[in-house]
Amino acid sequence: MMRPPAMPGLTGHLLVLTVLAIVMGVIAIDHHVAPQVQYVSPATRVSLNDATAAELALLPGIGPRRAEAMIQWRTLHGPWTNVDNVANVPGIGPITVAQIAPWASVEMPAGEPQP
Repeated sequence: MMRPPAMPGLTGHLLVLTVLAIVMGVIAIDHHVAPQVQYVSPATRVSLNDATAAELALLPGIGPRRAEAMIQWRTLHGPWTNVDNVANVPGIGPITVAQIAPWASVEMPAGEPQP
């Protein structure tokens, strides 16, 4: 069986490029800084009944999509009377409710009667 003619220097270049790619990947991984997620602090409780989508998105586990779903649910069903009722929003379950509970309140918006 005959081998194809070797391309002079190509093997060496490929080896150098492969090693360089591996080293650069390792360096990138070693120096990678995980993005910092900013949540509101427990001292700054978010009123689920008064908050904007941007404010709701700051709650742990919520983000922009779930915040919009919360706004839609609140618009259709009225204000929450209990933080646990957030589990009624599609895509939000008991684990997420437990995550947001220390940061959330159900204070009524100004001018709204208490149920």
